[in-house]
Amino acid sequence: MLSLDNVSKSYVGASGPVRALDTVSLELGPGRFVGIQGPSGCGKSTLLLIAGGLMRPDSGEVRIADTDVYALPPDERATFRGETIGFVFQQFHLVPYLSVLDNVLAASLAIRSVDREKVRERAKRLIDRFGLSGRMHHVPGTLSTGERQRTALARALLNEPRFLLADEPTGNLDRENTALVLDALAEFAETGGTVLLVTHDEQAAERAESVLTMQHGHINVAVPG
Repeated sequence: MLSLDNVSKSYVGASGPVRALDTVSLELGPGRFVGIQGPSGCGKSTLLLIAGGLMRPDSGEVRIADTDVYALPPDERATFRGETIGFVFQQFHLVPYLSVLDNVLAASLAIRSVDREKVRERAKRLIDRFGLSGRMHHVPGTLSTGERQRTALARALLNEPRFLLADEPTGNLDRENTALVLDALAEFAETGGTVLLVTHDEQAAERAESVLTMQHGHINVAVPG
């Protein structure tokens, strides 16, 4: 499902180049739920962004479902990303002036050909699944933190992706909402999807089947595909 081959990425820092990833290689097959832990600045979020087709590496190859992601033209890469990958972030990234329903539906805008009525019905089912039916027409500013993360999770699942990337998705949540999010990620993996989870939360790390540790742009513990 996911293959990173000798991926490197550097940033320009105040005192010169900063190596965020240093020839990182990783193979994850379908049905995997893998966590990543490590100190701040070790490259975890950079790895997730590159794996998700959102940040081009300086060198190396990224393949998802046998597709060389960064060989695609930008418009095709955006479509591929929308069809194949779901994203869940700590800060939710919801559009503040859109309702819960429209925020979830926003994920379908990246898809070129879609049955809008079927997608709308799927969005409503996901909203109901995550206990948000009564909040469907509310904007994010009127939602609790847990409700906003559940909205983001519904959005990530709308296009029936094969791969979920989660960056500290439980970092702002109480125990009940943390369990709900982790249950959804585990269920996604159990049904054949692949989950890559960045977390400092031990409760979240314990739910992953395997945990990578990162330091100074390197993966210290290899996980078999």
